[in-house]
Amino acid sequence: MPLLPVASVVYGPDDLLAAARALIDSSSRRIIDDPEIDVSCRAGCSACCSQAVPASAAEVRAVLGAIDRLEPDRRRVVAERIERASQRLHEAGVAARDFTEAGADPQARFAVAARYFEADVACPLLDDGVCSIRPDRPLACREYLVTSDPKHCAPPGESADQVVRIRSATDVVGGFAEVAASFNETKHYILAFALADAAANGAPERPEPQARSGPRTAALLTARTIAGSD
Repeated sequence: MPLLPVASVVYGPDDLLAAARALIDSSSRRIIDDPEIDVSCRAGCSACCSQAVPASAAEVRAVLGAIDRLEPDRRRVVAERIERASQRLHEAGVAARDFTEAGADPQARFAVAARYFEADVACPLLDDGVCSIRPDRPLACREYLVTSDPKHCAPPGESADQVVRIRSATDVVGGFAEVAASFNETKHYILAFALADAAANGAPERPEPQARSGPRTAALLTARTIAGSD
């Protein structure tokens, strides 16, 4: 496991996000560097960025912060893309409530995710196929790797059943969700919808701060990450 970047005292899930990223990035790097695994993902190959990207509230806040740090012209372009993406999804009949109403039913959630993918709406954060806020991209984006031919990834996904995704030996996304829940933050979002909502209503509010040991909480995150993969 990598040395995790964490403060001596943490107050909420936002303070653990860098540690969660480090866990995923370390796992992904081991996969990419493995000579026996031929990862087909490359810069500019961004079909996966037309999927419904799940993100915790902390991740949404991080993405919004990264957008705010962009140069004014680029920030304006991203804002326009967010608005267009929201409109296109609306026209395609896909809405945030569809995921909420699907609940924990995996078939229902898959059906909604498939409709989202078929709408072929690229993430508004993409610049010529490359993420404009790459260091702050959500955890789900960081762990998504495939070994199959990229042509099978392209929307509308007619050969999606031939996509061979690499499953990590750890579950950082699940582990981070558990730690966030311990801070009383349980809400999750689909990134495109969250960004559109934030344009009108602002970022998701942070939970009430709870002072905890950073190293101990990071150790808990690591333990839950490993346990969640069993």
